[in-house]
Amino acid sequence: MKKTYRTFKCFLCVALVLMATLLFVSSNSSFKVHAQETAIYVEPSKVTFDQINGTVGTLFNVTVWVDGPAMDMKAWQVKMWFNDTIINATAWYEPTWDTDYVFYGRGTYAAPTPPDIGNTYVHVGPGNATVGCGAVLSTAPSPGDGFSGTGLACILTFKILATPPEGQTYTSPIAFVRDSKYTYYIKAGQSAKTAYTTYTNGSCDIIPELQLIVALLILMTATVSVALAKKAIKKPVSI
Repeated sequence: MKKTYRTFKCFLCVALVLMATLLFVSSNSSFKVHAQETAIYVEPSKVTFDQINGTVGTLFNVTVWVDGPAMDMKAWQVKMWFNDTIINATAWYEPTWDTDYVFYGRGTYAAPTPPDIGNTYVHVGPGNATVGCGAVLSTAPSPGDGFSGTGLACILTFKILATPPEGQTYTSPIAFVRDSKYTYYIKAGQSAKTAYTTYTNGSCDIIPELQLIVALLILMTATVSVALAKKAIKKPVSI
């Protein structure tokens, strides 16, 4: 009986050690996978205009941000596509003055030279165009000395080219070209282009003037109704 009990205790100890080892390996692997997650996104994700504040020729900016706790970035590049019958890219800026910039306080080479978008603007086809930009640290960092975390990569300026007819809405994506040849980052100490694991695109919506007028009329009607109701309540009742 004692021998059987000792055997059971031995088996239980071995099982516990194996379980602890598996849990450690599993948690360590999960941490490594999580640490390698990277994201790139447009902010604001949606830009909305009407025909009062969004007439033809109106300029607006969007920003591109990156996020990754273990990126160790020494260079980045983005390529965006949009509907060039609705909006057009006019400029880009490397926000070296902003403390949120991924390479803030460090020397860089930016291309094309901002704010000029140069020949990176490409008309692919009807309603389909792309524009790109990028920057690299002028002094190559050692592994571990690149940028990691959440940071601002660039500012893109667009111009409204058209407004919708009555009853319609124009929408243009401001989206990433999801190809590591065009939208990528490079780690310190490496030369390979690395794709992001998550992409969050933006868009620009231009609503018709009629839609805005209807919304204003509804608001005015509601305001007048509330005012009349308050007046009726305050008016004394005649007997």
